[in-house]
Amino acid sequence: MREVGRFPAPLREHRAGTCTVLGALAVLALPLPASSPQDSPFVVQIERLLDLDVVPVRNLAQVEGLLREASLGDLTPSEAQPLLGVALELLDNWQREWEFAERRGVLETARRILRYLEHDVFTAFFRHSEALVLIDEGELGEARDLLSLAIDECPAGEALLLDLELLQAQVLVALWQDRDAEDALDDLEATIAARGPPAELPQGELTQLCRIESARALLYQNLGLLEMATHRASLAIERGRTLEGRFGDPTERLHAELRLAEVRTVGGRLALAQDASGAIVGLASLPGDVRSRALVVNAFARVKRELEDGSDHGGEAALRAALAHPLLPSHERVRAHLALAELLVSRKDTEQVDDALAAARKDLAAIGGFELEGRAMEAARLAGLEGRRALDSGASPEERARRLEELREAWHVLIGSWADRPVRPGGVSFLQLRQRSEVLGTLVRLCLAMEDEGPEAALAHVLEAQALGTLARYNRIPPPKLADVRTTLLTGRAGALVFFTTGAASHLFAVDGSAVVHEKLPPRGELFDLADLLSENVETLQEVAKDLGPTILTEAISARVREWDHVHVVGIGLVRDLLIEALPLAGGRALGLTLPVSHLPSLPVGVWLTRRERERAPDFDLALMVASEPNANAVSRSKKELVRIELSTDELDALVEGFPDERVKPYLGPRAVQSAIGDHVAFLHLLAHGLADEHSTDRERPAALVLASMGSGDDGLLYCDEVEELDAPQVVFLSACGTARGPERLGDDGVEHLGGAFLSAGADAVVLSSEALELRATLAFEAVFQRELADGATVAEALLAARRDEQPPFRTRLRIMGLGRRAPFRR
Repeated sequence: MREVGRFPAPLREHRAGTCTVLGALAVLALPLPASSPQDSPFVVQIERLLDLDVVPVRNLAQVEGLLREASLGDLTPSEAQPLLGVALELLDNWQREWEFAERRGVLETARRILRYLEHDVFTAFFRHSEALVLIDEGELGEARDLLSLAIDECPAGEALLLDLELLQAQVLVALWQDRDAEDALDDLEATIAARGPPAELPQGELTQLCRIESARALLYQNLGLLEMATHRASLAIERGRTLEGRFGDPTERLHAELRLAEVRTVGGRLALAQDASGAIVGLASLPGDVRSRALVVNAFARVKRELEDGSDHGGEAALRAALAHPLLPSHERVRAHLALAELLVSRKDTEQVDDALAAARKDLAAIGGFELEGRAMEAARLAGLEGRRALDSGASPEERARRLEELREAWHVLIGSWADRPVRPGGVSFLQLRQRSEVLGTLVRLCLAMEDEGPEAALAHVLEAQALGTLARYNRIPPPKLADVRTTLLTGRAGALVFFTTGAASHLFAVDGSAVVHEKLPPRGELFDLADLLSENVETLQEVAKDLGPTILTEAISARVREWDHVHVVGIGLVRDLLIEALPLAGGRALGLTLPVSHLPSLPVGVWLTRRERERAPDFDLALMVASEPNANAVSRSKKELVRIELSTDELDALVEGFPDERVKPYLGPRAVQSAIGDHVAFLHLLAHGLADEHSTDRERPAALVLASMGSGDDGLLYCDEVEELDAPQVVFLSACGTARGPERLGDDGVEHLGGAFLSAGADAVVLSSEALELRATLAFEAVFQRELADGATVAEALLAARRDEQPPFRTRLRIMGLGRRAPFRR
């Protein structure tokens, strides 16, 4: 037996990667020092506790009894060490058999024993166990801090250290600390890779590799990168199968399959998620923690299906089964009660909804130590559901006013917690996360229902949420007051159409210098269907638009818009890029053939763009860049045929007509874009192939322009992150396919595609399309656009003239992102 002051060898054999203290058994198996009397009654009683067939809760009672009976002042380290091992092994067993109160009891027992064992590794083991309980309770911030302390205390080289670091990385992912979590996972993966190929790794390291992939899947799920999340979850499943094949334990594979089901639930593939999680629920023998998680995942998929299509998918029964499971973590219990309340509110089941809300309120109050992001979200959801209950039940004005103030308070805590998150380019949208948008939707409804509030108060909250968009946060743009919007962006006769969607109902605000008009629109799902109808066939577009127009551009909205001379459309990404320009104003022609129209990611970004000053005069009016011959690397990366772009002399002349020859400069070859921007141009026209790999699993923002290669190792692709390093000109025309197309991501602000990248790089306006472009039709459109621009038109006026000229209208689907109301050249 080694001295107590050193960590025993058997515990050093504990393999990192497990989230339970499996190494405690090694402690229990250690022989006692020769100096200890083997027939000591105290030692004999400890040895009796080594029988694992004894019910764990009974073991806990015996441990507590020993502590009461023994003279704690006389307890030696030799006696304390196996006693701590008993407590830690009991703590391990809670995953299958114990409720939360009993776990806390074990922690307190272990904490009392720990004072007799002055060794860092024993302390680290205990902190690891305590962190698991804190995570289960939802106290993520406290768990993160505790794990940091344990990592500092744990001696270098101990296998436990990797286990602590992996758990910390998982907590960072759950806390949405994206960059820190990525760095931690990268470091862990590199450490394990240095130990050998996966086929030769022992069980602990293989388990860690599986959990690293699962943690990455959750990270990308949080970021709305569903393709990347699906890919990582699939890799975790493969790791789990390898682990199962070698060591016979299916637990990691099952957890990875549940992670994939969660990703599919977020991505709307609900039937697949329900079937996969349901199959796991149906397995005869499962560890308790796996079964509780499977019940929750299955229930949430069923509930979401019911909320989206109104059919009964067994969500209520599934939720009640999950809530009945004794090992359901505290924070999951809160979420389950809130989901049940939301389901009952949607059914207007007044008899049961109050009980569900009361249960959710009780659970939330019991947690108490939730990290701000988690607790803020659940508290806001609860306040939102109680607000919906007040609206649906016809509560008194006083009751609705009380609910409004409670919801406002919870809302401000929620948006404050989001604002504290690190900014990530192309990041996830606050407004497109369903639960957050539903909270805001109730806040909007309550404002509209109150006589002393109304549309302006409702719009003010939408502005607060828009300021949480990635581009706004990246440039530290505060939420503007409506007065600021009017005095900067909506001067003269300009107006804005602001969309905000929820699953229950959507909203359209028509805002100008003197009024805010509100119109209630169909729910998000129905608007998505309308957007899909408009994108199906350009030949039938006008006929379809005529039928759909009154649904969105109602009489009240149309009457307001007719008073404007420019329309800013805000939030169209929330409506799946609905082609609003094709919809007719009430009793008139299409909006996009009547008035100049431009799109803004948000009103805060519009105010910022308006105030952003240009510090230098351009050296050239027009830079025309033509990437005519796609290089081999770009063709290979695009996975499709990219033909040479060939223009006749007449076509090239038409593109520069109206600009003095000395003010036009063409660019070809490598670094053409960088050269054009370096020469300080006012207007950059890029004629090239576009690449928008929406199913990319290795790039967050895979949209790119296909350019000439700069040599060996260069793929000839200009991606969003590379664009953001440039100093973009005032106006950029992207004559390339799919440049307004981004990945399947819950992102806003347009920053997940090339349009947002050029705005970030300094452009005021970007002309682009989410569709494939026909070369000849696009060239004809561009010739009219650039001729009008050279004659002094604003960007939106030039686009309007070109759109009126094309046949059929909206053939190119080109639109403006940014400030289309500015004219880059004087008349």
